[in-house]
Amino acid sequence: MGDLCGVCFPSEFDLQPTRFFFENAKESCLSCQIIVQTLKFFYPPSGPNLKVLLNPLETKTAILTLSDLQDEEAPSSIVYYTRSEAESRIIGMLNRLFFKILLIALAQEVGGCFETVYIEPETGKCRLYESGGEHENYVTLSHCWGSLTILTTKKNNLSLHKKSIELAALPKTFQDAIQVTRSLGIRYLWIDSLCIVQDDLEDWARESSRMASIYRDSYLTLSATSARDGSEGLFKPREVQIGCVKLTAPGSEEVIATLLARRGRKHTCFQGTHTDIWKNDGLEPLMTRAWVYQERLLSRRLLHFASDEMIWECQTMADCECGFLPTDEPVRKALRDKGDTDEANMSDRSVFEILNSREKEGTEAETQRWYQLIRNYTFLNITKDEDRLPAFSGIASSLITADNYIAGLRKDNGVRDLLWFVLSSTNPRRAKSYIAPSWSWASIIGGIGNYTIMYDYPTEWNRPGNRSLVEILESNTVKSTSDAFGRLCGGELKVRGHCIQGKIFEKDRKDWIGTSWGNHRLRLDIPSQGGMAWLPELIIDTIEDIRHAPGTSVSLLAVWVTEKRIYFLVLVQKTRFSRKLRRVGSATVAVGDLITGSFSDDMVENLLGTSPPKEFIII
Repeated sequence: MGDLCGVCFPSEFDLQPTRFFFENAKESCLSCQIIVQTLKFFYPPSGPNLKVLLNPLETKTAILTLSDLQDEEAPSSIVYYTRSEAESRIIGMLNRLFFKILLIALAQEVGGCFETVYIEPETGKCRLYESGGEHENYVTLSHCWGSLTILTTKKNNLSLHKKSIELAALPKTFQDAIQVTRSLGIRYLWIDSLCIVQDDLEDWARESSRMASIYRDSYLTLSATSARDGSEGLFKPREVQIGCVKLTAPGSEEVIATLLARRGRKHTCFQGTHTDIWKNDGLEPLMTRAWVYQERLLSRRLLHFASDEMIWECQTMADCECGFLPTDEPVRKALRDKGDTDEANMSDRSVFEILNSREKEGTEAETQRWYQLIRNYTFLNITKDEDRLPAFSGIASSLITADNYIAGLRKDNGVRDLLWFVLSSTNPRRAKSYIAPSWSWASIIGGIGNYTIMYDYPTEWNRPGNRSLVEILESNTVKSTSDAFGRLCGGELKVRGHCIQGKIFEKDRKDWIGTSWGNHRLRLDIPSQGGMAWLPELIIDTIEDIRHAPGTSVSLLAVWVTEKRIYFLVLVQKTRFSRKLRRVGSATVAVGDLITGSFSDDMVENLLGTSPPKEFIII
C-alpha cells in the first residue's frame, strides 16, 4: 500500500500524464481510493463523466488534471494538500511517490522611495508625503480606474493632501491597499491617482517617465487584478469547496493524517502577459489595461488579488494558492543551458527580464523579444489615445537609451522596426488626436504584429542575400513634454530608396471572404511587376483607410528583400500638392520564377527598376 499501483501510476519513470480509470481502481491501493473519494466529492454521486489524468511526478504538488470538460464551472484540475508539514511527512510515509507539498519562498527585500502616501501606523490616517531623498520600503498599487470617479490629487488640493487625506473619501480598493500595507509594517504606499498631480501636464509627464524606477524599486506591488474599478476592492468573497480524506494507519481505524483537496484555478491573470494575449476571453479586468502592462513587468514582486485566489509573482518564481500554476521555467532553463531555442511559450515577464539583463544584447533573439512585447502591449485597452507611448515608456526606457529611441522604434534597428502590420481582428483605428507619425506603430490604436515574427518568416531574416532596400537618412520627432519616451506632436522620417507605383481596387464580390469591410475586399495591382513577382498581399492599416482605398494610387516603398518576398510600405501623398508621404498600410510581394521557384537579384531589379534610389519624407 506504500506506493502507487499500476492503475494510478504505471511507471515511476513515465513522465507523461497517466489515464485513470474508475472501474480499475484497487481497494488495496491508498492512492486509488483517495482519487476515487475526491472525484466523487467534486462530482457526486459517482464521479466525473470525463477523462481523468494524473500529472507526472516532477510537479510540485499532487494534481489530477481533468479534460474533455462540458461544464465551465467544473474544476479543470484538483490539487491535494495538507495543513501541516507533519501531516505531509506522515502521508509521504504512507505513499512516498505521489504526494508532495508546495513550499513558497519570498524573495529578498529592496529599498527606495518616491513621493508616496504616508500611513500613520497608529491611526491609519494618511497624507501625501514628498521625500527629500530618504530611502525606505514602500508599496505600489496597480489598479483599474474604470468609470468610477475617484479622488485624485490636483493643483487645487495638493497642499490639502499633504496635510491629510480622509480615508472615507478613498475608494474601497485604496482603503484595502492601505490595510495590507499597514499589515506588512510598511508606512508608504504609492498610488498613481494620488501621487501624480493629474491636471499638471509637466508633473504628469515627469512622474509617468519615472514609472520604471517607481515600480522596480517598490518593496511589493499590490495588484487589484479582479476589480473593474476602485469600488470593488482587493478582497473578493469566494466559496472554496474542500474535499477531506481521513487517512488511517495500516490495520487500524485511528486517523493519523487528513488529506485535503480543492479545485485548481484557471489563472486567467497570467494570460495577460503571454504570447496568446489576443485570446483574451475571461481575462481578469486589470489584465486588459495597457498602463498595467508595464506596471506588472517592472515590479520585482507582485501579489495578485484575483477573483478566486491570490497569486505571487516575482523575478524568480510564481505561485498560487492552488499550487498548480503553469510556468515557463523549462523554456528559460533551455535558454540558459543551450542558448536561444523556441520561445513560443515564454511569458512577457521572462522576455522582459532577459532583455533587461542584457544577456544577449544585439542578437536576433533580442529583436524577436522586443517585437513580442510591442505586439502584446498593443492588444490591451487604453482610455486616452495620447497615452499610447507614455504607457509603454517604462518598458522602453528600461531597455533602450533615449538617443536610440524614436516614436516606439529603435534607431539602430529602424528599418526592420518599420515592418509592422496591423492585426485586423482588433479593429485598428487612427487615434482621435495626433500621437505619433504614421510610420510608427504607436499611431494606430489596435493590435500590431511584425513581419519578422509572423509564421515562418523568422527563418528568412538571417540568410545570405537578405538585405535592407531602404536607407534612413534622418529621423526626428517633436516632443510635447519633457519625457523622451512620452507624448509627441510631430515627426518625420527622411529615407532613400525605391518606390514603385500601384493602385488599389475592390475585389469582385464573388472573391470576398465575409461581408464586413476589411482587407479581404481589396487587391493591389502593380503594373511594373512583370512575370517575376506575384501574389501581392496588401494590409491597409485602418477601417477608415480601407473605405477610401478603392481607386487610390499608392507609392510602394521597398524596405526589405528575402529570397521569398519584398516588403513594402504603402504610402500616399499628404495632400495633392505635397511631396511628403504618409503611411496607410504595408504589402508583400512574392518574388521568383512561378514555375521553377528560382530567385535572383535580377528579379528584384526587374520589379524595382534600375534607376538610382530617390529621397522621400514620410510623416
